[in-house]
Amino acid sequence: KGSVVTNGYGCSDIGMSIFAKGGNAAEAAIATLFCEGVSMPQSMGLGGGFLLTIYTKRTGEVWSLDAREVAPGAATEDMFKGNSSLSQRGGTSVGVPGELLGYWYLYEKFGGNVPWKDLVQPTIDLCKNGVYVTKFLAGIYKSRKTLLYADPVLRDIYIDPETNDTYVEGQYVKRLRLAKTLETIASEGGYALHNGTMTEGFVKDIQDHDGIITVEDMNSYRPDWQEPIQASLLNNQTLYTAPLPGSGIILTFILNILSNFIDVTESMSVTTHQRIVESFKFGYGKRTLLGDARFLDIDDVVAELTSKEHAEQIRESIFDFQTFQDPAYYGANTTNVEDHGTAHISILAPNGDAVSVTSTINFLFGAG
Repeated sequence: KGSVVTNGYGCSDIGMSIFAKGGNAAEAAIATLFCEGVSMPQSMGLGGGFLLTIYTKRTGEVWSLDAREVAPGAATEDMFKGNSSLSQRGGTSVGVPGELLGYWYLYEKFGGNVPWKDLVQPTIDLCKNGVYVTKFLAGIYKSRKTLLYADPVLRDIYIDPETNDTYVEGQYVKRLRLAKTLETIASEGGYALHNGTMTEGFVKDIQDHDGIITVEDMNSYRPDWQEPIQASLLNNQTLYTAPLPGSGIILTFILNILSNFIDVTESMSVTTHQRIVESFKFGYGKRTLLGDARFLDIDDVVAELTSKEHAEQIRESIFDFQTFQDPAYYGANTTNVEDHGTAHISILAPNGDAVSVTSTINFLFGAG
C-alpha cells in the first residue's frame, strides 16, 4: 500500500490518495507538501524551499534536489550589519523562494502518472473547507500571538475575528485567498510564481515591505539536481542524503564515528549514551564550518566529514568518563542558534520507491 509520514493533519491521507490514483512516490510527495504548507504554516510553505532525496528501486538510482531559497541579486555581505533582526523579520529577510518550482522540477523528472492539477486539488479543497487546528497548532498560535497580532497579514489569517484571539484546537480555518492562489498554480504549473502571472504581484508585495527581490531574481531562479552524499554503514547498508547546504553530511559523520564504537546490545548503558552524546557534539561543532558549497570553499571540510579515517581520529578524542565545556574542543567556531520553521515528510511507494524531503521557511511563520 505504501506509507506517507507527515506532520500536518490529514496530509498523510492526501499522499496515500495519490497512490490510489496510480501515482508514484514523487507525485505523492508533491501533493503531501502542498498540504503541509497549509496544515503546518509555521514551518513551511510556498515562500520557502526544500532539500529532497529520491530513490528508485527498479534502477537503484538516487537523486537529490536542492530547491532551497537563495539571496536576491542585490544582497550584499554586510547588508544586515548593525541590525541582525533585518535578517529574520520583514521584507529584507525574504530570499528568492524555491519551493513551488522545486515541486515542478520533481514532477517534470518523475511525474506524469497523475495530472499536476490533481496533485494540487486536495489542498485547494482543504483551504475551502477549512484547515483543522490541532492541539499542537493551537499552541504555536498562542505562543506567537504577539507576532501574529502585530502583522496585518498574519493577523488576518491566524486571529479569530469573533474572539480577537488566536484560533483554538478543534476549529476549522478557511484559507480562501490561498485557495485562489493554488488554483492558479494548478492551472499554470510550477512557473506560476517564476515568470508567471503571479510573479509581479509577489515581487511588489515583498518590495512594499522593504524587500529587495526583483522580477529578474524570480525569473532566473532554478532548482538544482545533484548527486547525493553516500556513506556505507554496518550490515551492508548505504546512507544517501542531500548535499550541502543540508546537514545530512553531519549525520553521515556522526554515524561514521559511532560505527564499531558502540555495542547495540548495550544500547541503554551509560557508556553508549556518553559516546553518542559526544559524537553529536563533534557533529554540531563541524556544522559551524558548513555553508552553501556554491559560494564557499569548503571542499576540505566535506572531505573530512566523509572520511572514515577522520572519524577514527575523532573516536580517539572521545572519553567514556570525561566531557568538555569549551565548544572549540569539538571544532566549533561559532554558536548555533536553535532551529525553527522546518518540516519533514517521508514517502514509501508501493513499488519500493522512496522520497525524503525537508522543507523550511527558516523561522516560525517565515519573515513574519
